[in-house]
Amino acid sequence: MPPGTLKPEFTRIREVSMSSKYNEADLTLVGDWIPELPKFRWQDKFGESDDGRYLLLIAWEVLFRWELGFRCVLIDKLDRQVRISDRRPGPCEEIRWYSNGFDLIVNQMTPLKETESWSVL
Repeated sequence: MPPGTLKPEFTRIREVSMSSKYNEADLTLVGDWIPELPKFRWQDKFGESDDGRYLLLIAWEVLFRWELGFRCVLIDKLDRQVRISDRRPGPCEEIRWYSNGFDLIVNQMTPLKETESWSVL
């Protein structure tokens, strides 16, 4: 059975914090199955597997108004399951799909602006 249709739509895109280059947005999911998700602040980025089975969303978790972090929300459209990761520090820069899962590029927010790769799935 092929996975169902499910697409994210982002509206009201704005800075996650003052003078930030990162955005937050309101999220609406559109499709034949809409999972119930927590009331998160959403980053305006998402990833989808090549076969359309997995949708990865990024939920902001900001501490003390300036300490950026996020959780990954992985939606399996075939099994109709949602998995939510633990909090990761820093903002998500980029989401890539590889044959064995998603790879995230995370800005560690150090003075050198180091990035790290982090795998999901």
